[in-house]
Amino acid sequence: MPFRVIRATMVVCAVVGLTGVAMAEPKAEPKEAAKLLFESNHLKRTDDGSKLKYRFQKSVNNEKILGKPFSDDLELAITKAEEEKRNFKLQIFTGARARSPFSDHDRVGNPLLLWYLDRAVKNYKSLARGSLTYMKNRFMDALQKAELEDAKVSIDGKDVEAHRMTLQPYANDPNKSRMMGYQNSRFVIVFGDNIPGYLFELSAVYENTDEKAPRLEERIRFAGAEGGK
Repeated sequence: MPFRVIRATMVVCAVVGLTGVAMAEPKAEPKEAAKLLFESNHLKRTDDGSKLKYRFQKSVNNEKILGKPFSDDLELAITKAEEEKRNFKLQIFTGARARSPFSDHDRVGNPLLLWYLDRAVKNYKSLARGSLTYMKNRFMDALQKAELEDAKVSIDGKDVEAHRMTLQPYANDPNKSRMMGYQNSRFVIVFGDNIPGYLFELSAVYENTDEKAPRLEERIRFAGAEGGK
């Protein structure tokens, strides 16, 4: 089950540990960035009945290989709020694309991060080939060494302070020559304490050194909240 696997990965990371985004000099040392991302209470700005809305967008340059582009919605519903912990239900996509809802209890992390990480690595593996375990380990290494940049995001027409984490886990990998030209793929996470649900944007751009090769981009962006603080 992907949620269980990636939750375990998050625990390991913690132990070792947009309408426009304005970038600045890195402000956090390696490992401190991972600590902010994985150990913060993502859901503290939510209450019983809160609903966090996200918009997913997939873009491709080769539909025959990568499938059709599409946009869809995701929703995180808070079903119980008690002190610092939350019960929730995460709905991925709607209509014919809808996945079975994922529910959990007594959590402080936004499960959308787990889904994004799992999907990001699996997509990379499908393009670059190789071992999924190896890809996951390299991704986790990059998270542990990541730095942050200050950022500003726009929510309901207001500027909100945030952090931006940019990862290229495979760019300097000793096995990059075996990765079918996708070693420069990049992953960006924009998050912050003043954003409901903590996550503003999660994106993945799978680019090849050959401009004619398949190119995939997936982006998840916070689209608003109902209820909560």
